[in-house]
Amino acid sequence: MQTRYTFIHLESPYHTLILKEGQKYFSKIIQSRINSYQERYGNTVFPLGAEDFLCDFVALERNKDGKIVASFKYITDATCRLFSIPFPLLHTLENKVNPDYIYKNAAEYLEKCYLMKLNMGYVGSLTVNKESGETGQEKDGIKKLITVGIIQLTVEKKTDEMLVTGTVPNRSFEFNESLGLTRFTPELVTVWDIGRTTAYVQHWKAWSPEACKLADSFQHLWDARNLISANKLNRKKALAA
Repeated sequence: MQTRYTFIHLESPYHTLILKEGQKYFSKIIQSRINSYQERYGNTVFPLGAEDFLCDFVALERNKDGKIVASFKYITDATCRLFSIPFPLLHTLENKVNPDYIYKNAAEYLEKCYLMKLNMGYVGSLTVNKESGETGQEKDGIKKLITVGIIQLTVEKKTDEMLVTGTVPNRSFEFNESLGLTRFTPELVTVWDIGRTTAYVQHWKAWSPEACKLADSFQHLWDARNLISANKLNRKKALAA
């Protein structure tokens, strides 16, 4: 597992699409997500949001053929405020199929954290591609590595808390709970943009000891990731000057 995959860390496409490598991996990650979405939800339109151009993407690339086998995205409330877009969770909850009070509670909590200068994050669009052709053991390895990516990135971004959704049909809420997340509200909500699926709103403050141990075990893989950053372009310009 140590040499089978490489972490790809694509910083905000809004800033990195100027790079050919940024264009390459943004396209590959979005296509991978579309393939997975169509397999699960059929011909409903894949929901590409404004946050997709401002978030960090982390993906696992299979070394033998360059295939993206898993990915997720990460964005902060501070970034959403800076660019005047809704925090992804609030975008989900503002749909009228969900009770107003759940939206209100989440919005008030976000505002409280903002005033306390806490760094509120969001992890979403967790995708593990079923068509990747991996065996059961390999898929378990992919799941472990994507967990490593989530933990390492949130630590690196100095995340204080997170509010996310954990969907029920694919049992991602159970995966989240195994990592240390708890339910923000006991009620189920509907994620209208993603096949009208049901989910729990979940809250994070600390990773479970088991998750931290896993992240530490594969720190070297994260450290060796392919980081695609606008800073690469800035460094090239500085060297050329």
